[in-house]
Amino acid sequence: NQDEDGNVMDTDDVYDQVTGGTLGEFSFIVKYAVELLLSWFVWFPLFSTVMFSGVLGCGVLPVLGGRPRDKKRVEKDLAERGKDGVYASF
Repeated sequence: NQDEDGNVMDTDDVYDQVTGGTLGEFSFIVKYAVELLLSWFVWFPLFSTVMFSGVLGCGVLPVLGGRPRDKKRVEKDLAERGKDGVYASF
């Protein structure tokens, strides 16, 4: 980010410019709120969706296979136990 004179602005300068310098020493609250909102509403849902959908492991990798892999594994296990007449007690 650069100001109108071509000088490089750091993050604090950007916050001061956006808020008009009215926050003073409390600009850390805005920074914290932005970080908190990003983590709650962007990163957590994105990470959760990717990990639990199994998109990274295509449903076959142990950790990255997500819920689809676990469902297949449980169904296979139940089918094998069903042949012996012994069912899992869930």
